[in-house]
Amino acid sequence: MIESSLEDGLNDVIIPFNIKADFISKALSKMDPIDRKKCFDDIHSSCTQMKKVISNASKIAPFDVPVLIFGESGTGKELISSAIHHASGRTGKFIAVNCGAIPAELLESEFFGHKKGSFSGADSDHTGYLQQAHKGTLFLDEIGELPLQSQVKLLRSLNDHKIRRVGDTKDIEVDIRIIAATNKDLFDEVSKGSFREDLFHRLAVGIIDLPPLRERGEDILFLIDLFTGEINNLFKESTDEVWKKRTLSPEARDLLSRQEWPGNIRELRNTLTRMILWAEKSLISAEEANLAIIRKTNSSPTEQITTIPANFNLQNYLDNLTVQWLNTAMGLSHGNKSEAAKLLDFKNYQTLSNWLDKYGVK
Repeated sequence: MIESSLEDGLNDVIIPFNIKADFISKALSKMDPIDRKKCFDDIHSSCTQMKKVISNASKIAPFDVPVLIFGESGTGKELISSAIHHASGRTGKFIAVNCGAIPAELLESEFFGHKKGSFSGADSDHTGYLQQAHKGTLFLDEIGELPLQSQVKLLRSLNDHKIRRVGDTKDIEVDIRIIAATNKDLFDEVSKGSFREDLFHRLAVGIIDLPPLRERGEDILFLIDLFTGEINNLFKESTDEVWKKRTLSPEARDLLSRQEWPGNIRELRNTLTRMILWAEKSLISAEEANLAIIRKTNSSPTEQITTIPANFNLQNYLDNLTVQWLNTAMGLSHGNKSEAAKLLDFKNYQTLSNWLDKYGVK
């Protein structure tokens, strides 16, 4: 609007209201709560603690505030971040970035972009992550790995809603929502000076704490059954052969339910995939389940095995393990015995041949 007067001429009129707040309230009134909940359908849980986490994530999704997610590796931080984005109604993309995987010298270019010729190797203009996420959500995984200098520049961009590409002279406005995640204790990182306190408080508005799988009680058996069905269907669709459905014996399920799962949901699913792939019969035994579990190696003489599955046979366990390694080596080398012998650290291919004959591996 414009006002005019003889004394002041033409002037813009600023009307004090918050268009963003007004839009949000209208969007919430139009959004079907059931539709918003559907965005979280891929997060499966039957335990009370996780259901509360999903409920809180669903509540915060429509509001344009930063979210900080704490959780161990493999607990599903990116999965729940993607669900929040899709439930938010934001029209832009969901851009996921692993902050710990970007070389320090490329951080500024990757985050903010660069102009052609701004440095050696910059053969064309590059759009950074923040600009890619315009109107959408930028998911910063392992935010605690960002160097302090990059934290300063990120904070400035979040506060100003602007970025400047490397080699450019003008700013670009960006409208992004930040969801950050970490498996570090950021409170401790702030106290040590390795993470900026002002950036922490800028991000820590909506806080979500994802529990590790070992604390989710009944979810372990629930997820075992869910993933077993999904993996069977996947293998059935991906092979030309007739796929025989695999199921876990009660002993195998019991063995898996008593594991710590330090890699959480990711480790559980990978273990089940390996188990189903290697199974000789349709009913997976506790022995086969035990073979598929990856355990931390430790040379300490004080480390002891605390559980032994029912009907466990050490010789069968070692024989099966040997056959699997032999098959893997032959597969990776495409049947070349010399290459397979090198992979297994045998002195020569003849030694490998003797082992192949002994265990009936071709």
